[in-house]
Amino acid sequence: MSDLELEPASFRDPASTVAYLDGRVLRGLTKEGAEDFGALASAPFFEPAMTEGRLVRTTEVPLEDLPQSVRGDAWVLALEHERIPFVTYPYEWTFSMLKDAALVHLDLLLAALGADLTMKDGYAYNLAFVGARPVFIDVGSFERVRPGEPWAGYRQFCQTMLYPLLLQAHKDIRFQPWLRGQVQGIQPQELARLFSGTDRLRSGVLKHVTLHGAMDQRYSGSRAQDTQKELKAAGFSTELQKATVAAIRKLVSKLDWSRSASEWKDYQHTSTYTDAERQLKAAFVERALEGRGTRLLFDLGGNDGTYSRVAARHADYVVCADGDDLCLDGLYRALKQEGNAQILGWWSSSSTRPTRWRTACWPTNRPGCTATTAERSSSACWRPASTWSSARSSLPAPGRCTTRPRAAPPSPGGDSTWKPGTRSDPGGTCGPSPTARSPPGSAGTSSSAPTGSSSGRCRRSGSGPGTSPPRRPRSASWRPGPRTRTSATRSSTTSARRR
Repeated sequence: MSDLELEPASFRDPASTVAYLDGRVLRGLTKEGAEDFGALASAPFFEPAMTEGRLVRTTEVPLEDLPQSVRGDAWVLALEHERIPFVTYPYEWTFSMLKDAALVHLDLLLAALGADLTMKDGYAYNLAFVGARPVFIDVGSFERVRPGEPWAGYRQFCQTMLYPLLLQAHKDIRFQPWLRGQVQGIQPQELARLFSGTDRLRSGVLKHVTLHGAMDQRYSGSRAQDTQKELKAAGFSTELQKATVAAIRKLVSKLDWSRSASEWKDYQHTSTYTDAERQLKAAFVERALEGRGTRLLFDLGGNDGTYSRVAARHADYVVCADGDDLCLDGLYRALKQEGNAQILGWWSSSSTRPTRWRTACWPTNRPGCTATTAERSSSACWRPASTWSSARSSLPAPGRCTTRPRAAPPSPGGDSTWKPGTRSDPGGTCGPSPTARSPPGSAGTSSSAPTGSSSGRCRRSGSGPGTSPPRRPRSASWRPGPRTRTSATRSSTTSARRR
């Protein structure tokens, strides 16, 4: 048996610890945590929530089955959770994904309050997605209600779920960059600065942003215990807590993101591909994956998931990554309507680069690499079989591009049409990827590239996706400066340098 590997992020709750053992996901509970789980397991909503897929499937594991060196002395009860195929985080979700995750969180909280339970926190990170289905994964968050105390996770829920939704619904500002740079979420004072004047009259802003920020500043110096005593003395009850949570749920369910256009939303209809070419691409994906038995497949730059659906016929689980969250939001809503739990939309800011990952030269001979990129670019660097079936932590980086050719340019008496970065460049401006090798006869093999070499993202003259203008020729006399600089000035500069 392997050694127990503790989850680095599982340190905030001393009563519940997540760990990994031989590919299994375990949770060790202390005496207090075991008592809370016992109340949860006997609650009427527990089994139905797991059956519906809203709560992660959880079973008890006899401690005798775990060696003493693994469980330690603090564990009183051990649980095993169903594995999530690919974990994404709130800053990688679209608007509709975050909204549905918030609704599942609130529904479970309402059900828990009806069974004299509540939640310790309200983080969006307590949820994950299996395809188009949000799943609450932190069963250790449930605890027994303490009479007279409010929901301890209200602030965290606002900062990581409600505020991002309000920001995008009311101001059309994407929440993902904010959450990525501030894991604890958006502070009420920060959001209040963006909602001024009549914006405060928008749904949820006055109560949950403006007043919340004012109360937060007023009681910032007070101890939590003192505030809880004041609320208990004022008659705060579980019924009032239910009404508060129900009101928040009603607010979240009405929020909507009204944007209808983006750079890549209509790509499948506005691109230059003919119907016959689209069929060829779909057939290529079929041939590349048929019979491989792929478990986890990435479609990088997947757009609306057209080819992710093709790939899903030959893979257990498909992650469709793209930098256009409006495309992914439409895909998610379609998959949700279908009840699809096999394709996951993954918003990745890295794919917002102009090449949209379609011209990246991914190694094709890496172990476990069995997927294909859905979209083909006009760049000569494009290769089939270019996405990954490996763990997320081992996602590769594109081949490095340099401005130094690998081979000397042709002599003046040779090819007079040669320019750095063009297809006839013997070395190209694309640096090698150590493990990459283009398969013989592939579309991405340049006839002038050295055998066994690999190209990165190419710079060549012309226009269109995957291209950039030719580099400015640099001579000994040229230096960056104002455009009005004369040739006489440049000549004098060169003479001075020679002296």
